[in-house]
Amino acid sequence: MTTYMKVVICSVLAFLVPIVGIVAGELGEHIRWIPYGGIVCGGLAMTLYCAIVQFCVARKGHGLAANWPALVAMLLPLTVLLVFTSLVVWKKHPDNILTNGLPMLISGYLGSFLGVVLAARVKRPADANTAQR
Repeated sequence: MTTYMKVVICSVLAFLVPIVGIVAGELGEHIRWIPYGGIVCGGLAMTLYCAIVQFCVARKGHGLAANWPALVAMLLPLTVLLVFTSLVVWKKHPDNILTNGLPMLISGYLGSFLGVVLAARVKRPADANTAQR
């Protein structure tokens, strides 16, 4: 897969990150034994989603420098969406950025970074073949 395709895929899937967080957050609101269940469940879902997307798209066995276009393509739309959403809601709910926007942003960044780091730890198929000989 070319770098351009990876960038396009990451950009498109980045627009689904807030939807994943909102759906998981709404489901987490009904869990009584987790304090702030909506924020916790939404953040975990976003972290896992971003990590899985970045792991699937990133080049295996290469470091962060080789995968930065896909990482930026995932983080830039996520940042723009969350900042825009927070600014739109800012007038009615000024505490929304700290209670919802910031945890969602941190979750997306953490998940994307973890996905790239885990992909870098996986051995490339060419390296696995030479190790078996």
